[in-house]
Amino acid sequence: MKRIILFFIFLGSIYLSNGAFAQTPDKGDALQNYVEAENLRKKRQWLPAIEAYNNALKKADPNNNIQYQYYFGLANCYYGLKKVDECLAALDNVIKNNEKFVPAYLLKARVHKIQKLTDKVDEDYDLAFKYETDPTKKIDYKIRVMQHQAKAGRLDVAFQKIQEAKAVEPQNPNVNYFFARLANQLGKFQEAKQALNSIEGEFSKLEPKDAAKYYFQLGVSQFELKEYKEANKSFEKANHPPFITQIKKYRPDYFCSIAMSYMKIHENETAMEYVNRALQIQESFAQAHVMAGQLAKRGKPSDEIQHLQNAVSHETDFPKKVVLFDKISALQLQSGDYQACLNTVNESLKIKNDDPDAWWLKTLALYKQGNNEECIKIVEDLLKRTAKKETQADLQFLAGMASKKISKWDRAKAGFYRALQSSHRSASEIEMTEVERTVGQEKKK
Repeated sequence: MKRIILFFIFLGSIYLSNGAFAQTPDKGDALQNYVEAENLRKKRQWLPAIEAYNNALKKADPNNNIQYQYYFGLANCYYGLKKVDECLAALDNVIKNNEKFVPAYLLKARVHKIQKLTDKVDEDYDLAFKYETDPTKKIDYKIRVMQHQAKAGRLDVAFQKIQEAKAVEPQNPNVNYFFARLANQLGKFQEAKQALNSIEGEFSKLEPKDAAKYYFQLGVSQFELKEYKEANKSFEKANHPPFITQIKKYRPDYFCSIAMSYMKIHENETAMEYVNRALQIQESFAQAHVMAGQLAKRGKPSDEIQHLQNAVSHETDFPKKVVLFDKISALQLQSGDYQACLNTVNESLKIKNDDPDAWWLKTLALYKQGNNEECIKIVEDLLKRTAKKETQADLQFLAGMASKKISKWDRAKAGFYRALQSSHRSASEIEMTEVERTVGQEKKK
């Protein structure tokens, strides 16, 4: 009898245990639920996986510090479902349980990137950098932050970030390249040069096209430090796409082209600065010497003027008188006698009112006198009457300069923009940058 009772008790226990399993969906312990959740997540079955992760969290032993893995699994599922708020909440729990868990910061960065919260993305990568142990990954995170900051125009912050990366691997070629590029942008030319010189043994072994970016930045720092011979050698090694065009801005002919734009409108001091820069780069550059000679004549009285005035007073042929008047007014402009120039031009225009040379000289004399409003007015009229592209470019550049002097910023920018597709391109780029910087500073006030 006793055996029969024990048998029924055994059967009852089996029945009850089977019933319990049948009625409870979250069977097993926390680890089993976690394994199940991981398998479901890998199959992209997000909702069942979330349920399994939650079951694991309910059963997790608070003394066993692996709950952060369960929360991280949840976060990945919510990310798969594009539920960013729930994802971020789960990631906050991951970090609360294990602040050194780098994948959590990387996933947060991806979520914040979706939300277009660039500053938060940078914060996430900075924290990933803090806890990462792999030097290569640490540098990757910091370079990402540096690039974001540089793109936003915060070059000082970007430079600080690349310095932090440099502290991890001081001789890392890629890090030193970014360091040098930012240093050059910030005017820290000596630091840029030192950084690149310290790794020249590394990048000099690369294929020429791969080494070009290093030599270009080295050339820039040397150039700005007025080490022109060394800069020219570096630029020769950097003479590969995409640096070929950029290198042209460090050649003497580039500075002469800028000088020519200012010479045309009689900004003689500015023109001479660029001519001198060309001669510093290459003392034997013939064009710069010719331009220097032409500029040296300006601002000085010309004996030729009196002879030409005598000639025009006796000339009876009107077309010839116009030619003489143009020569006289050009010499008066060159000598700096702007009112005399205007007087002569007006005499010429009485004979031939559509003389383009006379009108050009008149706009220049008004500009040099500081009568910029009248200068711009005449330029606008002349632009309607001429179809020659180079003449239009000359007039637009002059309008830009005259407008800049009286703070008509929109007209100034329009003039420089329209002169870009001409010989005034380089000078116009410089002037546009200056105008935009001035406008930006005024808006901050």
